[in-house]
Amino acid sequence: MDSRQHVDRLSMLPDELIHKIFTFTSLKYAIQTTVLSSRWRSIWTSIDLYSARLSLYGTVRETLVKGVLHYAFSRNVQELTVTCLLDDPINFPLHLFRSQSLNYLGLTGSNRGMFSFVLVSTWDLPALTTLRLDHVTFDKDDDNGIALFSNCTNLKSLTISDFAVKESKTFTLSHPRLSNLTLEDGHWTLNDVSVVAPQLENLTIRSFHSHHLITAPNLTTLCFRSSYLLQFSTNMHSLEKVDFHIYSAHKWTGSRIATLLQQIRSVKFLTLNLKFIKVYGCCPFFLLHLVMEFCFKLK
Repeated sequence: MDSRQHVDRLSMLPDELIHKIFTFTSLKYAIQTTVLSSRWRSIWTSIDLYSARLSLYGTVRETLVKGVLHYAFSRNVQELTVTCLLDDPINFPLHLFRSQSLNYLGLTGSNRGMFSFVLVSTWDLPALTTLRLDHVTFDKDDDNGIALFSNCTNLKSLTISDFAVKESKTFTLSHPRLSNLTLEDGHWTLNDVSVVAPQLENLTIRSFHSHHLITAPNLTTLCFRSSYLLQFSTNMHSLEKVDFHIYSAHKWTGSRIATLLQQIRSVKFLTLNLKFIKVYGCCPFFLLHLVMEFCFKLK
């Protein structure tokens, strides 16, 4: 028998070529190569990752989660999605979320009960541009609000759904570069939501429980769907398109609506639902003002 048949040619490949091969397959299959030989047992740990998806179910040790995330960050992962249906919440502290390469992060918690993620302290993610959070609890850092995003200096798009603040009835978000923000369904324990974002251009709010105070002088597009109040800290001269839908009128009065319309009087396209018109139309003067001031459509 030819002795050349016993040569493990695959294991003789240089690391650079093996890494190149791994770029054409998933991390799952890369890990499975550990059974090939002793050399392949750890070679997958030296490859860089572009994206990673972590799914957690049932009871999971925090040390295991932290180990997987540490590996992903150490391999320069750029996109990370974490989904969990856990029996108990997991804390994500400061030292865990520290990456110079991550530009997309999505955390989706359990819909079986609030909340699978408890977000603790400040994240150091300077390259992060897009963040999606679902079913999360924020740990309020100080009287200035949520400091979690303060070191995410390049964050542009933020979506937060089904959220609460630990031992607090207020949620304050301040970010100097944020341009797109979506807030959906804050927990019923939240009474007030405040947003301070000088570069914010697009804002979507869908909420049934909280009053909203917005400081965003460069806002151009607004979609607001709620039964609760919306206030701006100043007149909104940059607004071009507004879609305003109130589900219930018990928090609104004609004078409150008049104040809001005065603040957004420069808007080019205004869409209102009939409930809004019904409240506003209780005063004929206000209704006449609306017709004269805006070109709008009913839906």
